[in-house]
Amino acid sequence: MSADERSEGATVTDATLAEICAVACAEAWRGRGWVYWRQGKFDEAAQSFGQALALAQDPALKREAMLKWGESHVRGGKLADGVAKLKAYLQSTPS
Repeated sequence: MSADERSEGATVTDATLAEICAVACAEAWRGRGWVYWRQGKFDEAAQSFGQALALAQDPALKREAMLKWGESHVRGGKLADGVAKLKAYLQSTPS
């Protein structure tokens, strides 16, 4: 069976491809955020976690990105921004 015959019944719509890319991109931004976090580069970590949050569709990934986004701001010395983001995290996350 040729590659064309195998792929004939399997089509990927633009919407499906966009969803797959969004998930992969959100996870990549989260991973990048963790790399910067571990290096102590909190401004870069905050930017990466913010991008992950903007793209995330999975609730667990959104929560993690939102928490680390706020923490990165605090650790980077941007206390007011960090505290505001952490308050938003607490309000959005059930206890």
